[in-house]
Amino acid sequence: MTADSSKLRLPPLGRAMRLAALGGRGLLVANFTLALVQGVVPVVSIWLMKLVVDAITAGIGTDDPDAAFDDLLTVVLIAAGVMLLGQVFRTVASLVSELYGQRVGDRVAAEIHAHANALDLGDFEDPTFHDALQRAHSEGPTRPVAIVAVLGGLLQSSVTLLGMAVVLGTLHWAVPFVVTIAAVPAVVVRLRHARRLYEWQMQRTPDQRSTGYFNAVLTSPQAAKDVRVFGLGSWLSQRYIDLRLQLRGERIALSWRLGRAELFAQLLSLSVVFGSYLWLGWSAITGVLTLGALVLHTQAIQRLQGSVGELLRSGARLLEDGMFLEHYFAFLDRQPRICAHDPVSPVPERIESLRFESVGFTYPGRPEPALAGIDLTIQHGERVAIVGQNGAGKSTLIKLLCRLYDPQVGVITCNGIDIRRFDPTKWRSRLGVLFQDAVPFELSARDNIAFGALGSDHPVEEAAVLAGIHDRLAALPNGYDTIVSRRFAGGSELSIGERRMLLLARVLHRQAPLLVLDEPSASLDPRNEVAIFDRLQAAAGDRTLLFVTHRPPTLAFAQRVLVLDRAHLVEDGAPAELARQGGPFARLFSAPRPDRTSG
Repeated sequence: MTADSSKLRLPPLGRAMRLAALGGRGLLVANFTLALVQGVVPVVSIWLMKLVVDAITAGIGTDDPDAAFDDLLTVVLIAAGVMLLGQVFRTVASLVSELYGQRVGDRVAAEIHAHANALDLGDFEDPTFHDALQRAHSEGPTRPVAIVAVLGGLLQSSVTLLGMAVVLGTLHWAVPFVVTIAAVPAVVVRLRHARRLYEWQMQRTPDQRSTGYFNAVLTSPQAAKDVRVFGLGSWLSQRYIDLRLQLRGERIALSWRLGRAELFAQLLSLSVVFGSYLWLGWSAITGVLTLGALVLHTQAIQRLQGSVGELLRSGARLLEDGMFLEHYFAFLDRQPRICAHDPVSPVPERIESLRFESVGFTYPGRPEPALAGIDLTIQHGERVAIVGQNGAGKSTLIKLLCRLYDPQVGVITCNGIDIRRFDPTKWRSRLGVLFQDAVPFELSARDNIAFGALGSDHPVEEAAVLAGIHDRLAALPNGYDTIVSRRFAGGSELSIGERRMLLLARVLHRQAPLLVLDEPSASLDPRNEVAIFDRLQAAAGDRTLLFVTHRPPTLAFAQRVLVLDRAHLVEDGAPAELARQGGPFARLFSAPRPDRTSG
């Protein structure tokens, strides 16, 4: 947190109102119009109550009670009508506010999703990004609505305050000022609380994210097996409870400090109010005020102080909303670094060659490079396998090719053009990629495959046949329309190998000129593994195929093998040739198995 990050300041109203307008300009105008009307109603109401009391007083002891009652009935009916109208306005305002809040919340959430989707993969591996995302999710959908409500409250309170000040000013010019000043201490207390709450939120965002993580693990089907087998439920639950108790205790302590300070501020306010009541009572006793005027001014004092308090509290809330809304704008101000560099080039339809020239990359926070000095060329239509021990840099090479990251050293070119000059989204549309840790979405099998090329005319069944998963999907309760998760009614669970084939079908559905597969046969039995690569050979046609593997049977499908070791490309050649040379490739795939029968 910077030195001045906890200072109270007005929100960037221009940006805030842009967010507020997401709920619809008509609803926004309706909010303010209804607030204006509701500010006038209390002034009219207390004036009518004065007339009611004065009509009753005038009718006591009159010689014509019927006429007095008629006068009273007229005033009461008007007062009741105004009160009823005020209730109608409150009801309509509540409905408008509810509709408006829902629309803003949905559209701000959509804006968060769109912006998060535009950011780099590196952002999602940065803890500060997740803090910013948490705050944006927490504050973005609600604070614009709160600001509109506060501005409406300011308008309503200002109109009411002005009317009450005029009424009390008929007694003495100083009365409105004394009542107003008495409400100030409570607002100062609220402002100090807002600053402390902001600082606490900034410090505790990581802990709040941790509670969300523990809750997700305890309720996630992906972690359910490990949680039960290793007996982690109690430990995770206790960690969640401990964190929640700490956060709750600190939050309650803040609220206790606020309540204690507000109590002393209210004592001052009450002293002024009841002192004013004594003065008004004495004025009525001595005949200076009529009974109706006494009621009018008593209510005016209450309403004036309430309006002043609400006006100042609204100002405090506006400052508070401004602080918290800055989290949302800070998130939106994050810009992707993976973008099309000038001069921008169109993505070629045909990928003739891919070239890595002295490419190096190091992940943030890691001392050793993930890739260093990589030089290689892949020609159109080649079948290239990438092998190496865990951590050698195989997956990183694929991420750089997909422009999920950009090289920090060197350049990657396609047909001689630096791929950083391509629009990242358009470049990725030319790749069919299967990542090692990819998982299906908890949607229908049809959707999962169709996501490979949304809007494509190619039937998803064709890709499923190529991936060897068609028969399994067709046999599901609702066929391809079955949700591939038992978390939803009517869903079915696929085995790990079947999920891998489903994901492969998604890649093949794309019809991309370059297929990039990270461990495509992981979790498959040997028969399906060979069958998958047979189909890949047929499906690839003249397309380029680049795949990562640890499995010797799949190497038979490779024309070339790239061997990575500790971030470096140490061998490049045909599998048979590399095996004869007895180098890193031969050692990697001929490591002796330990004798588990002795001892």
